[in-house]
Amino acid sequence: MLKGLSKEEQHDLKEMIIKQSVSDEVAYFLLQTNDAQQRLTNICRLNNSVVLTQLAQDENIEVRQCVAGNPNTSVKVLAQLAQDENANIRRPVAQNTNTPIEVLTYLAQDEDDYIREYVANNPNTPVEVLAQLAQDKDHYTRHLVARHKNTSVEILTQLAQDQNRDVRSSVAKNINAPTELLLQLAHDEDQHVRHQVAQNPNTTNDILKSMLKHVQSISDEQDYYDIVRTMLLRNSLSDEILDMIATHPAWNIRKKVAKRNDISFSLMSKLAQDSEYEVRFEIANLPDVPVSILRQLAQDQHPRVAAAARIKLKKDYDEGEIYEQVLKRLARILF
Repeated sequence: MLKGLSKEEQHDLKEMIIKQSVSDEVAYFLLQTNDAQQRLTNICRLNNSVVLTQLAQDENIEVRQCVAGNPNTSVKVLAQLAQDENANIRRPVAQNTNTPIEVLTYLAQDEDDYIREYVANNPNTPVEVLAQLAQDKDHYTRHLVARHKNTSVEILTQLAQDQNRDVRSSVAKNINAPTELLLQLAHDEDQHVRHQVAQNPNTTNDILKSMLKHVQSISDEQDYYDIVRTMLLRNSLSDEILDMIATHPAWNIRKKVAKRNDISFSLMSKLAQDSEYEVRFEIANLPDVPVSILRQLAQDQHPRVAAAARIKLKKDYDEGEIYEQVLKRLARILF
């Protein structure tokens, strides 16, 4: 196979077939290199269970590490490597998406913190094991459980009471968190937790409103500013929440509100009279701003606002005015 091929051609051939299911002969060909690091890389990507099984017995720790982390390694070999005396071998087993549930269950009791963390982060870890790891002394393990897609509501409820803010933040971020739990965390003492609630797509407008009132009540201006900025990243907000945010003293916050396409006519009219010209300018550039507001802004004292409104009037409402005149004539005929 190698005959007649240059080193570069051999490398290219190996790259082309490394992830394919290959015969034993081809597998050994892929491992023929003087570059030790490249050999390890190829082992990590090799797709031949027979050769991987043989390499699992290798004295070299790095070789066994690569076998342990290879998703093509057989379940039997992973179970064997999970009992390796070296934690650096057990760690990639805990990370491997091919590791079976029974092996993950075994590794969840490992004395090595990193191994339990990897189990808590493995997408295949079952809820029973996550429940066990939710009690772990290592806070980062609990944090990983709190953000796991398989974590049950019962476990999330437990972790929402955790003393560590990172754990509670992960609960607030988890899309499995129910609304009653999100409401609880919306009033959390730590702003990082509240920010995650504000970003969770399942957080309702009622919860957001409750959070705004809570943050206002504790008189933390910076926190209120940050929460409002986070909320404005959401695609949809109720009129009531937008009205609340539009009263913010910071003009750049009101500007962000003025840029949104989902603001009501009443709020649009209010912001068209804002003391800051950049807010009024954003209103003038909204795609569906009514002609009555544009006419008002066309007379604005700031030339940039007035020019934007006049340009939009000419561009968007020449045909609209004709349509309006037709409606008036039709109304006179009918009534």
